[in-house]
Amino acid sequence: DVVEGFEDEGITVLFRLGFENAYVISVTETWGAANNVTTITELVPFANDLILGTDYVFHNRSDGLLNLEKIYNLSFKEIKSGAPTLMYTNIDSGNVDVISAYTTDTRISSFNHRTLDDDQNALPPYEAIVLARDDIAQDQNISGILAVLANRIDTDTMMELNGQYDVDLMEAVDISETWLQDQGLLD
Repeated sequence: DVVEGFEDEGITVLFRLGFENAYVISVTETWGAANNVTTITELVPFANDLILGTDYVFHNRSDGLLNLEKIYNLSFKEIKSGAPTLMYTNIDSGNVDVISAYTTDTRISSFNHRTLDDDQNALPPYEAIVLARDDIAQDQNISGILAVLANRIDTDTMMELNGQYDVDLMEAVDISETWLQDQGLLD
């Protein structure tokens, strides 16, 4: 259990933010439609002929590609790892056929990609949580201020905020400030 693991380290899980940022397998909408693939199970017969593009770690993670291979009994022709920002251009240019994307990444829709249903639940959820050292967590001034963020940001909102950063190239501090003002949390 995640909470118990942090407790052993003197860290408190204060709350969930309201979204998860998990891995998801994605193909171009064109390829997915042409091959009638909407789930990872339906991808399996094609995998031996496909190149998977991943971030720097997905292909070596026990909860990433290694678990996909185990649960779905699939194997890709080749794995290419690199910068997450390049995965989307690599799949669109044909350098890779499939990518390990993130559920809050707005580039999935802006690049017209199809996320495949993980119908055998091989990829775990990654809930966005706020952590604090135990001494900070017990300080009601700090934890109380942070608590207004509990379950405040859903997946669609996080995708929109990520899009402002990744696509619109806005500064993170400006995005955060505007969102906090829009929520009535900052003057």
